[in-house]
Amino acid sequence: MEDWGGVEDEEQEQYDDDDEQENEEEHDDLDVHPTSDDIDCFALDESEEEATLKLKPIDEQLEIQHEIQDFKNAVPMLGDDYKLIDRLGTGTFSSVYKAIDLRYHEWDNSPWLGHHPPASSAHYQSVPKPPGSRVFVAIKRIYVTSGPERIKNELLLMELCRGCRHVSQLITAFRHEDQVAIVMPYHRNEDFREYFMELPMPGIKEYFRCLLRALRDIHARHIIHRDVKPANFLFDPRTGQGSLCDFGLAQRFDSKAPAHGACLHTTMSKDDAHGKYRTKSEYNSDWVRSQQVAARKKSKTRAEFVGLCSSRYFSPRFSPVAVLMERTFSKIS
Repeated sequence: MEDWGGVEDEEQEQYDDDDEQENEEEHDDLDVHPTSDDIDCFALDESEEEATLKLKPIDEQLEIQHEIQDFKNAVPMLGDDYKLIDRLGTGTFSSVYKAIDLRYHEWDNSPWLGHHPPASSAHYQSVPKPPGSRVFVAIKRIYVTSGPERIKNELLLMELCRGCRHVSQLITAFRHEDQVAIVMPYHRNEDFREYFMELPMPGIKEYFRCLLRALRDIHARHIIHRDVKPANFLFDPRTGQGSLCDFGLAQRFDSKAPAHGACLHTTMSKDDAHGKYRTKSEYNSDWVRSQQVAARKKSKTRAEFVGLCSSRYFSPRFSPVAVLMERTFSKIS
């Protein structure tokens, strides 16, 4: 696996300190949502968070309890480190559960906490939990229907995203037989449908500020999420903080790869500084003709058969031509 530690530190230094300060001043002027300087605002009500299952309908409670027990039976070592208390959501390839990390204070959590300065909107991610407090995590159970390569890719990209602002961090992951579980920090959020009609303009700005910073950071690591939607961006309107999650469809891209595309306009002229739009028949027509001429000169076959697209090629009568061109047209009736 690549060593991204140096890249994270370098990128962290390149974050716009002036931009961060300007945004914090905007927060102060608006005084709508708390800022990352007020660390207490991000503290969870432990008793309230632990009792969320009781607020759901009885039928749903029984269903969730059955799923939790099935999860614990499928992954026996789960109960040694985590206490599952509720279900956060379900998807096509996985389900996510809320749990209490029973051994949080026994481990070094600095690798996934990151190093976000106090001026950063993601500073709350770097603040360790006070000793003796209950720490909530989100455990993602990946279904066996998900392919091994997909699981491997998701874990790899989450590892590369360590240190990104407003991105769900990878704490750990483990496998038992065909069961895979991914442990991430728990981020309090509300259903997008519950608040999007009433979210004020300052809240909308905070929503997109967190989302765009998350995308900016993962793009700096040459990662495309490919599944950005409200369900995959956990936003808390009370604090104005969001977290991008679910990298199941994400992919890496090569920023140095050339992008070849057709030029849709002519060259500039006195009358048209930006050129004129070409019709579809004009796209690369000169280039195609030049390639056909070059092919005719190099080919060993008869010139009238090169560069032509005729149904005659598909006739068995022209099988010698098909052989010379290394094609299998003779098999087509």
